[in-house]
Amino acid sequence: MGSNSALEQTIDKILTKTEKDVLSNIRSALTESNQTLDDSIPKLEREYDKIVSDGKKEADKIEKQLIGSSDL
Repeated sequence: MGSNSALEQTIDKILTKTEKDVLSNIRSALTESNQTLDDSIPKLEREYDKIVSDGKKEADKIEKQLIGSSDL
């Protein structure tokens, strides 16, 4: 019987350590993912601003074409 108890304690220790390791890995992955997302925000904002700027330029160009056509 003592052998079973020792085996159960060993298994419990292994499970506890494994659980702690898995949780630690998950926390690390979450931290890294959050950092990656935070780091990508400025780039995405620049891309967004460029798209908006390009869209405005294109709209101005089309507006000038329309105004030019209506003057004819």
